[in-house]
Amino acid sequence: MSTVTTRAPQKDVRTLRRLGSLWWIRVTAIWLASRVVTTALVLFFAAHEGPTFWAPAHPGYFRFAQFWDSGWFHTIATTGYPSRLQLDASGHVLPNAWAFLPAYPAVVDLTTAATGIPWDIASVLVAGLCSLGAVLVLDRLLRALGLPASFVVALVCFGPLSALFQVAYAESMGMLLLCASLLLLVRRHYLPLIPLLLLADLTRPIGVPLAVVVGIHVLLRLLHRTADPPLRGARLVVALVAVAVAGVGAVLWPLVAWAVTGDRGAYLASETAWRRSHVGEGPFVPFVSWLTAAERIAPGPAGILLLAVGAAVFAALLLAVPQVRRLGADVRIWSATYGAYLLAVFDPQSSTFRLLLPLFPMLGAFATVRSRVLRGVLLVLGIAGQFLWIAATWAQWHISGWSPP
Repeated sequence: MSTVTTRAPQKDVRTLRRLGSLWWIRVTAIWLASRVVTTALVLFFAAHEGPTFWAPAHPGYFRFAQFWDSGWFHTIATTGYPSRLQLDASGHVLPNAWAFLPAYPAVVDLTTAATGIPWDIASVLVAGLCSLGAVLVLDRLLRALGLPASFVVALVCFGPLSALFQVAYAESMGMLLLCASLLLLVRRHYLPLIPLLLLADLTRPIGVPLAVVVGIHVLLRLLHRTADPPLRGARLVVALVAVAVAGVGAVLWPLVAWAVTGDRGAYLASETAWRRSHVGEGPFVPFVSWLTAAERIAPGPAGILLLAVGAAVFAALLLAVPQVRRLGADVRIWSATYGAYLLAVFDPQSSTFRLLLPLFPMLGAFATVRSRVLRGVLLVLGIAGQFLWIAATWAQWHISGWSPP
C-alpha cells in the first residue's frame, strides 16, 4: 500500500510538470488569471455607473462593454456603410461609419449568424478570443527572437489598457494580426503573410506603417545577402508580391470609401470629423496637431523642444538600449514607423493611450527582467493602470471632459 501511495503523487507531479512545459497552457493560464482581475474591475465600475447615452444606470457587464465606439461596429454589421456622407450646416462631414474598418464587425456578425449568440455577447467573445490569440502569438514571436516570454505575456495581459481585450472594440483583433504578421516576417514566411496583411489593413488603421515595415524588411534582405538565405526565384517573387499587397492594402479602405460614396476624400474626412471639436476647423496637415499640442502645453519654443526631446528619447531607446535591440530589426522598425505615423496623422487626446497599443511588442524589452520584486511592482502598476484607465475614459460616472477611450 505504501508503494502505491508514494508513486501516485510522483506521477501527479510529473503530469503537472509536463502540462507546465506546454507553452500554450502557460500562456492561457496567465491570460485567464488576468481576465478574472479585469472582469472584476469592469464589474466594479459598471455597478457604480449612472445613466448614460448607451445604457441605464448600473448596466450589466455586456451592456457596459458596448460603450463608446462599440455602437459604430454594431451599426456597420446591421446597416452597413452610408453611400452618401452627411454634412453639417457649415458643409463639413459629420462623424460616420466610414472611420471604422469592417473586419471586426464582420467577424462578430458571422459569429452571431453561426451560433445565435446576441451581438453584445458575441462582440465581447470575439475580442476576448482575439486577445488570447494575440498573446499566444506574442509568445511565439519572442521565442523566435530567442527571448523568454512568460513575463512579457503577463505584462500585456495585466497592462493598463487590457480592459480593451474584453469590450466591443477591434483592438485585440488588430493586435493578433499585427503580431502574426511580425512573426511571419521574422520567420521569413511570406506567402501566409499576404492575406494577413489585407485582413490587418481592414481591422485597424495600421496599413501605412505595416507596408513600410514589409518594404524595408525585403529591401534589407536584398542588400544583406550574407545575413539570411538570399532571396531568389519563387521566394523573391512571393516577397515582392507581399510588398505590393502591403502597399495596396495601405490605401485599400480609402479607395473603397471613394468608390461607394463618390467622394475622393471620404475616408480622411470621416476620420477627421471627430477631431474638429478639439482641433478646430481647417484642412488636415500632417504633424501639425502634435506641434499645436506641444505649444499649448509649453508656449513658444519650449513646447517644440519638448516634443523633439520626446522623439529623440524614443529613437535612442530603439537604437541604443540593448534590451530593445534584442527584439530584432522587424519589431524595432515597426515601432519606429508606427510612432512616426502617430505623430503624422493623429492628434494627442485621451484616445492616444489606446492608439499606442500597437507598440505592445516593445514590451519584449522586459523579457530578461529577473528581479521578482521588480516584476511584482510592474504587474501591480499595470493593474492600477487598468483601474485608472477605466475610470478616466470608459466609465462615465465622473462626467469627465477628457474621456473618450
